[in-house]
Formats: sequence, C-alpha cells, structure tokens
Amino acid sequence: MASADLCEVFTSIQGEGLFAGKKQVFTRFSGCNLSCNYCDTIYAKDYKGDALFESEPFSGFFIKERNPTPPFRLKEYIDLYYRLDPSIDSISLTGGEPLLYSEFITFFLGNYKGNKNFHLETNGTMPEKLKEVIELIDFISMDIKVNFLDSDNFFRIQREFLELSASKPLQIKIVVSGDLDLKNFDRALSLIFDVNKTIPLILQPSSKENFDIKFLSNLYKIAKNRITDVRILPQIHKFWGIK
Repeated sequence: MASADLCEVFTSIQGEGLFAGKKQVFTRFSGCNLSCNYCDTIYAKDYKGDALFESEPFSGFFIKERNPTPPFRLKEYIDLYYRLDPSIDSISLTGGEPLLYSEFITFFLGNYKGNKNFHLETNGTMPEKLKEVIELIDFISMDIKVNFLDSDNFFRIQREFLELSASKPLQIKIVVSGDLDLKNFDRALSLIFDVNKTIPLILQPSSKENFDIKFLSNLYKIAKNRITDVRILPQIHKFWGIK
C-alpha cells in the first residue's frame, strides 16, 4: 500500500480558475520536479516535516501526523470534513506536483473515492503518470509552463499531457509573469489550438508582481485570436488573505 509525503490538508475557498468561489478540501503533496520563479507554494517543493491536517473545516487549527501518510488516514480526515460540512464541493489534489505520487493517488481513489469529486492541479509534465490516474480524476487543471517551451522536448511532453487531459473536463492555466516570453506564449496558444481550441484558458497574473492592465489586455487579445474561452483571473484568495 503506497504512502505519500503530504504538506497540509485543509479546507478553503478555491481562488483560481473556473471553480473560484467553491469550497474545496486541499490536499497538498510535497515535492516538485520543476522550479518556477513565480511559485507561490515554494515551501512545498522540499517539505520534509509532518503532515498538517486541519482539525475541522475552516478552523485554522492543525494536527500533526507523521509522514509518509497512509491512504486510510487521508480518507479519515476528508470524511470528517464532509461530515461536518456537507456543502464542500470537491477535493483538490495539489502541490508541489501531485503526480509524483501517482501510485498513492491510484490506490486512494480506487478504494476510497466514493461519490466525491477530485480535481488534479498539475504542471502537466508527467504524461505517463497521468495515464495511471486519469480514469479516476473528475477535473484537471493543467499549467502550461510558457518559459520552458523553447525546449522542443518540453513542448512535446506538454502536448502529450494535454492530449491525454482533453478526454476529461479541463482548464489550462498560464501564469503571467514579468519575464513572459511572447514567442513561447504563441507556441502555447498553438499547442492548445491544435488539441482543442475550446478548452478554457486562464491567464493568471503572478501574485508576486503588479501588472499594467494594457499588458494583460494585449495578451487576452492575442489569445482570443486562437482560443474560444479566455479569462484573466487573479488568485482571489490572495485578496482575502487565505490559503
């Protein structure tokens, strides 16, 4: 039975993308295979401590559990949250990069999924791992890492991942940072267009920077030439001061 290193499991309001404003349980896995300069959960990349489980929904109080965490322990907490707050919409598997723990996810969802909805938030770089879990996932939020796309191999990997993901309800997120490479941004749009131009594209300004609305408006205009559904959406949970 696989176990996983978890950073934290807690309830909050989704602040990104199509499900912004929905209550979710966030299951944050530790470790990531990339290093992005705009990452807002950098602590998760090399996290080595105990798993922190919120004691009850929206309490802000946490219980320490020793890592690695067995699947049944995660189930107990998720069941507790849903029992205390049935209005929770879904569970977000996030990180770090959750697909580093594809074996754990496959076992957990294969045995404990029930009728709950599970969302995968991923950097879109592990297509072979996605194949292991995709039938058990209800929604995928895939990042396209624009500034890595000048590598043909990286482009190929993200294309393969997107082609697999397109069989599921899906959103694509591009984090807009000040060093955004416009040539690679165009490559990203071509990638989406070639797979399915109707997939919703979220342009998410980096929470670490301030942006001129004209710059964001220009990116929107460029994207709308290729993609049907484009939205500029900041991380609204940052404005609330919550996770």
